[in-house]
Amino acid sequence: GHWLTANVALWGASAPGCSHRRITVPRAASGDSDIDLSTLRVADLKKHLKQHGLKITGKKADLLKRLQEHYEAVADEEAVDEPDEQGDFVEAQDEPDEIDTYNAPFYPGDAVEVRSGEEPQAAIVQRDHRDGTFTVSSQDGLPLWDVPAERMHMSRKAKQKADVFAGDVVEAMWEDDEVWYPAKLLRNEGDGTFTVKWDEDGEESIVSAKHLRRPLPRRPLRGLKPGKKLRGTVSRSFNFGTFVDVGAVRDGLVVPFHMYEGKKPKLTPGDAVEVRSEDGTWRSATIQEPKGKRSYLVMFDDSEDEELEEVADQDVRLTRVASLKEGASIDVFVNNAARISGEQRISLSLVESKVGTQPPVRSPDLSPFQAIPHEDWLDAKVAESGPFGLSLSVQPPGGGRAVPGWVHKIDIR
Repeated sequence: GHWLTANVALWGASAPGCSHRRITVPRAASGDSDIDLSTLRVADLKKHLKQHGLKITGKKADLLKRLQEHYEAVADEEAVDEPDEQGDFVEAQDEPDEIDTYNAPFYPGDAVEVRSGEEPQAAIVQRDHRDGTFTVSSQDGLPLWDVPAERMHMSRKAKQKADVFAGDVVEAMWEDDEVWYPAKLLRNEGDGTFTVKWDEDGEESIVSAKHLRRPLPRRPLRGLKPGKKLRGTVSRSFNFGTFVDVGAVRDGLVVPFHMYEGKKPKLTPGDAVEVRSEDGTWRSATIQEPKGKRSYLVMFDDSEDEELEEVADQDVRLTRVASLKEGASIDVFVNNAARISGEQRISLSLVESKVGTQPPVRSPDLSPFQAIPHEDWLDAKVAESGPFGLSLSVQPPGGGRAVPGWVHKIDIR
């Protein structure tokens, strides 16, 4: 929910005397650097246009213009007046265009010699402060320091122009799974590679320029209407559903009911499921192949011997379809965006016909317990314990499949 301010040129406003309009766009991740849309590559522009449901055809100038016009429309819808120094509200004014004539003597990635003491020291330029000073790093990766230009001498030009700089919040691709992860850029190595520190585990890695990008601006949830089609990336899955990154300030959730057409899923190899045991507990497994019309061969996630087991269809419930693997790009539809417990959340659907619907609530069959006197004791197995009581698997006295139950802590003895 953080916001940054970016100056985005109105289309056609490139000549001196034209104006820039101040537009606010969501920040993709924490950090202090502004996101300049003009620095995005064609692939990043197309990805962001897809997330907004916009066309991706044309040259880079066409893509940038289309994205700028979209942000202007969003800004017009959400614009608010700002208070002046006296506290009165006045309309925001356009700002005059500034012509950038700055010509830097050094650029990030350049190899230089820094005069410091008796011997010059080899270093690599990391950031230009545009005031005659530069942040550099020694070639052995020691801490960064600032140096005035007059103490620097060019040794070798950078292989390619850098779009991100030391200290920037970035996204980098982990090549093993080809998924983009948030990171902090530590150093430009000057050879077309960069050292980053991953947000997830704090480890450092060297990545190539093509596997590094600025975080894309994030859209607010309040602009997402039911039925809107979005392109997203699967981020993580749980037994209650799968989260998908659709370029918004929060990932959306696809629950199992919204992963398939109709009332009952047609399970296929690779689908993640839970299988009910005789004691009523559930075990995670993966469908290997159907076995006739009413059973499946599955492999349990906790199986040590990796043997397949046959299970009945009635004892299987879907948790994730095979297509929702982590890092996969998929099309989804906005099912609902609502405020829950004070937080704005979004639910998604893979199936357009289910937009606006909610999963049915299934109640267990309690008929075997209706004739049991209240003073009778029943055998049960603890499935899960919590701060307020126990979740149980209760066996009917006449036999049959166990059903879930609950007992409050004050009733335990």
